[in-house]
Amino acid sequence: MNGIRFTPTMLAAACATMLSACGSGNDGQAHAASTSQPQPATQTISGKAIDGYLAGALVCLDLNTNGVCDTGEPSATTDANGNFAIAYDGDATGQRLLAQVSASTRDLSRPQGFQFPASFTLSAVASGTANQHVTPLTAMVAAQMEAGMSQAEAIAAVQKLLGAQIDPASDYVANGDVTTLAKASQIVDKITSLAANGNVDAAAARNTLNAIIAKGDVVSVTQTDVDAQAAKPVYTLADASQVLASPLYSFVDAYMTTLDGPTQAIQQIVSAKLQTTYQSRQVGGTIWTDLPRDKATSYLESRAQFVLKSDGTWTDMLTPADWRAPVTLTSIGKTLKGNDPATGIGVTFEERRVDLSNQPATLGVSGTLFGPDVSVYPALASPFPSRTSGYLGIKSFAEDYVVLPLGLGNPFCEFPYSKGGACAATYATRPNLPPYDPSRPPYNPNVPQNDAKLPSPLTSVQQLVGLSIVDSQILQATAEILPSGQARITVEFDPRTPDDDVIFNATWSIYARNPNVMVFDMARADAQTLASTGAPVPLTQGAKFVLAVRNGQLHGGLLFPAGYGQRTIQFANALPSVLTTPIARPPLLSTQRMSAN
Repeated sequence: MNGIRFTPTMLAAACATMLSACGSGNDGQAHAASTSQPQPATQTISGKAIDGYLAGALVCLDLNTNGVCDTGEPSATTDANGNFAIAYDGDATGQRLLAQVSASTRDLSRPQGFQFPASFTLSAVASGTANQHVTPLTAMVAAQMEAGMSQAEAIAAVQKLLGAQIDPASDYVANGDVTTLAKASQIVDKITSLAANGNVDAAAARNTLNAIIAKGDVVSVTQTDVDAQAAKPVYTLADASQVLASPLYSFVDAYMTTLDGPTQAIQQIVSAKLQTTYQSRQVGGTIWTDLPRDKATSYLESRAQFVLKSDGTWTDMLTPADWRAPVTLTSIGKTLKGNDPATGIGVTFEERRVDLSNQPATLGVSGTLFGPDVSVYPALASPFPSRTSGYLGIKSFAEDYVVLPLGLGNPFCEFPYSKGGACAATYATRPNLPPYDPSRPPYNPNVPQNDAKLPSPLTSVQQLVGLSIVDSQILQATAEILPSGQARITVEFDPRTPDDDVIFNATWSIYARNPNVMVFDMARADAQTLASTGAPVPLTQGAKFVLAVRNGQLHGGLLFPAGYGQRTIQFANALPSVLTTPIARPPLLSTQRMSAN
């Protein structure tokens, strides 16, 4: 079908957009299609259960996602070498596999007569039929996904813990990888050491695995660390094609439009495309009004931007209508795949179910690519009511996504400038978008408008080495770029009191895909502090600040690593009232400040 890969789960999405095929009467009830659907073929899912090879473990497909191998779920017991084979009528891709280990299960890599001190369950997310191994590492990936990570982020987190680019789904025993075998056994020993009454249920195992990732270490994890994970929401794997067959609603911001009310995004699969539209509602009103396609939806959405393509060149200047264009889907199933309309870079959409009962309503502020506008948080002081359910949508890119925003945060200073220099007085816009200040000329992307104190002509980002550059859109701070590859990031609250300055150490490097992009790395804890002073939240989640020279113009921006998950809390039918109760026009961030010259 036009190159699109459809799985059996696509039926729900197809019915939502092609009623003539599924049938519909005046009573609103769906009727059977006039042509019968082919029955899915029986497949065999095979692999090994591994700590070392686990003999006598019960392996199943957890079809109801309750963390237990229930009667009636496809299952098999591993043989003397840890092998299993499960027959299943359907597509197992994206289903969760469980391996239940009991006192009678033998671990072939441990001493003869070894007995696990507690029963426990390992898990994995199936990616096909053959070599679907279930190990402590695949269980850790699954646990991270249930903590709200994209699958790519979860794999990266496990690899970071291992200190190596190892496929968590590989058979490390057959590969002779004794280091990974030892780490896997250490993880299992930690799980069983925290057992209650000789058993570790699925929730306790998940919380322990996530605590290990959060701590970055296995041995030092305590019950207190595990309890901290237990207090967080659980994001259960969901079928994106089914969930997005109907509209899902998300709270974007209480944006400072002429309506001064909340904005919402509405996402749905329509005719094999994933489309997102935006609406705003007046404070105190009840009517949602469509926002123009070229209008920003949040204080933290750029008014225009450039994005790096796969070939290392930049897109033309994009407006919101460009990056909000529907995504044509090339694969529709438990996950959705397509290509970013602006760059052609591959994009994946995942969905999770989540119980938001009594969780802070601020969890529902999705924001934009550049994060939520936290200035609305004080207005959302009430928690979600009991029995509030929702979804977590996760969008991730197959490659690094490097974006140079214009008009973000401080729209009157789009470009970085030399410390002691002056910000260029232009406004990032196309002719059809009125600037905030009509006296300021529209930005011409083909004419560099750099600070006069910067090198001229500016032909290489390496000309910035030795300089201190002020960025008032992303960092809202000064970056001193040292020849050693080090950098000092200085937050200046008041130039009259330099003792109040906050300084972070960072490193810089030249980006492989484009030699005119300089990437800054800093410790995650420093990024947390920087975000608390007004920098975008994605810096705390793995995004990196960049300086780039594009067509002679100096820009600041963000690099979102491949697999980085842009997360959105979504709701069926409508936003809950705790998010839409009239809220006053939000003030600018109290911590929002621009670095002094």
